[in-house]
Amino acid sequence: MEELENTIAEKEEQIRQRGHQLQHDIEASISPKEIVIKHPLQSTALLFLTGILTGKTIRSLARKPSVRPTAQKAASILPQKATDSDFRDIRMELLRSAKDLGVSYLQHYIDGKFRKSPNNQSSPSEKNR
Repeated sequence: MEELENTIAEKEEQIRQRGHQLQHDIEASISPKEIVIKHPLQSTALLFLTGILTGKTIRSLARKPSVRPTAQKAASILPQKATDSDFRDIRMELLRSAKDLGVSYLQHYIDGKFRKSPNNQSSPSEKNR
């Protein structure tokens, strides 16, 4: 009976270890840093396209409408225009913040990739010790 309890306890511990390992593997595989490391060209292209789309969106939001409404329509639209302008400003700020965040993340990645500290670079003889 004691042997059976020991076997059950060992199996429970193995299952816990496998669960923790699986959780760690999943977290590592879906982390943005790992995705950029595994697919640097695709990540750069995606960031570039995001920047272009963000720029076009900001530019289109910043343009004023070229059609002038009639005086009666202008009076009824005027209060809404102020609200639309406020929302346009908020949208532009959100897009700029997202763009800045993406660029800073890419810069951080590139800095980490190309500026390795001397402590991280060890000779092969040191690794064998």
